Amino acid sequence: MKRVLLIFAIMFIVTGCTDINKLKYNNIIDDVIKENKNNKYYNQFHKGYKYYLPKYMSNKDVNLYNELLNGGDYTYYLHVDVISYYNKVNNKYEENTSYISYLFNYNGINGYLEVNEINGKYLVEIIYNYAKIEVMVEKIDINEAINNSIIILSTIKYNDDIIKNIIGDNDLNNQEEVLNIFGNNIKGDDLLDIIEEYDSYDEETEVPDYDVIN
Repeated sequence: MKRVLLIFAIMFIVTGCTDINKLKYNNIIDDVIKENKNNKYYNQFHKGYKYYLPKYMSNKDVNLYNELLNGGDYTYYLHVDVISYYNKVNNKYEENTSYISYLFNYNGINGYLEVNEINGKYLVEIIYNYAKIEVMVEKIDINEAINNSIIILSTIKYNDDIIKNIIGDNDLNNQEEVLNIFGNNIKGDDLLDIIEEYDSYDEETEVPDYDVIN
């Protein structure tokens, strides 16, 4: 019990008391993933996977393996790729000349952070643990978006038995037919249109608070 409290205390110090904007993005990713390595706390349960959603965020909508998450003034788009998980596809990425382009690897799984400026805002895209999150934010909120995203991605835990049972279902095989805003071909203007559409969605699902520290 003391170890659990210590872990959450450290997470609180890293993400709460410390000014997140003063941290480097690579340090944010490193610290969060390391602290969540043995995470056993979950409050979001879906078909074949579960994860921990910070108490200051909420789940707005779930469409197969695409989710809309509310985080303050922003909508986060989560896509969980259970097919890649099932096949243990460890994608390779290349750094480029984006505003931020950063490769990382933990537990033998490749991850990638990319940030691009689009019409005065910044599109944050982060991939890890067979899942991806995208969110469009103001420049001042980039680090916070990275922090929120990596908390979610690093706590995703897959249920092998359920995924094995559903991998042949038509819904899963036809996953690409579902509205998928996480594809590599999406343009910034398209994402802004999607943000405007979903930001008008007022209904929010209450998320239970599983935090040890309030």
